[in-house]
Amino acid sequence: MAEVSRRGVRRGATTLMAGQVVQVVIAFAANIVLVRYIAPEGFGRFAITLATASLIVSLLSIRVNTLIIRVPDGELTPALEERYFSYLTIETLFALVVGLVWVSLSGNAGKYEFALVVLVCIQHWVNQNKSFFERGMPYVRLGLIETGCAVFANLAAVIIAISGAGALALYFREFVLTASLFAALALTGGLTWRRLRWLSRTEWSGILREGRGIWLDGVLEGSYQRIAILLAGFVGGDRGAGFFFQAYRLAILPNQLLFPLVARIAVNMFGRENRPDHRRQLRNRQLLLLTPLLVLATVLTILFAVPAVTLVFGATWAKSAELLITFAGVIMFMSLFEILKSYCFVTGSMKALVMGRAAQYLMLGAVPFLVGIGVVADKTTALAIGISMGWAAAFLVVMCVLLRNRA
Repeated sequence: MAEVSRRGVRRGATTLMAGQVVQVVIAFAANIVLVRYIAPEGFGRFAITLATASLIVSLLSIRVNTLIIRVPDGELTPALEERYFSYLTIETLFALVVGLVWVSLSGNAGKYEFALVVLVCIQHWVNQNKSFFERGMPYVRLGLIETGCAVFANLAAVIIAISGAGALALYFREFVLTASLFAALALTGGLTWRRLRWLSRTEWSGILREGRGIWLDGVLEGSYQRIAILLAGFVGGDRGAGFFFQAYRLAILPNQLLFPLVARIAVNMFGRENRPDHRRQLRNRQLLLLTPLLVLATVLTILFAVPAVTLVFGATWAKSAELLITFAGVIMFMSLFEILKSYCFVTGSMKALVMGRAAQYLMLGAVPFLVGIGVVADKTTALAIGISMGWAAAFLVVMCVLLRNRA
């Protein structure tokens, strides 16, 4: 890349990372307030509905955004843009119908649950669509928009929670985030609009064939995290799911902070580096830079999770502090795995990625084993341990396969 391009990427990366830090800090501060006004059952009900809606979208989406981002420069023609736009819109509408039917049949249908399904589908469409714009790496503008919308949504949720709205604040936050992000991107040219049409059989098969590897990974990833929440609700009810949800949110904070670097920017950078040896060096450099930071975060969590969470969230959430310690593997390996995932997407090393996901799922098998032999009495804690082991196994398997194949 030209030097001016490198400067632009560095500036954009800095803006995205700074914006992500602001988003995480504000979300964390807002959450401290929300847990004082919303019972664990309220968080649990919201988490289960959100997990269900997100799981449906995950199962039905082939991740058009990744297909758009990785199209080589000069090859994204107007006809191809129209095809991707139409597929994305049809995919989203289908997911919306399935989601609404699913919630209706679940027996827990209410106006908040229906609204959340709609919001999840709109968020999906917006986040996929903006990849047309993101190809040009306008990360400064995107960082400002995304940060502003996230901060606005969290502040709005805090205000209505304090006013006595209860769990409604969680759903209202999703509404404000969705509406503001859609409006901001639409007004600044961040959304792409093309003629909507029904695709031919050849076009359907072509897109599905192109995205099947990414779809499989997305299904495995999305299903894994959503199933974990649903399992927590199954073994611990709404209250247990609430504790689990809060602990997991805290565990993924490091990855949320690093996500612009390890996912969005990494995919763009790997995709624009045509020399395989330089691409591998870039991957290894990112892994070496992040590992010490993640080790430090993991150690600090193990040492101070219980007093810190109890002090900040209150004694009611002490169970979440205990679960957070068992999520050490998530803190350590999630971001490292994201780097390898971005690398595999660009290099087409999907076999390695699927093997890693398989190892991740296999570790869930340790949950009934740990409970059965009496090592862990609490099923929710055993589930957290299995998830931690899963992220560690996923990273190690993918890394070993790439090294063995010299990929």
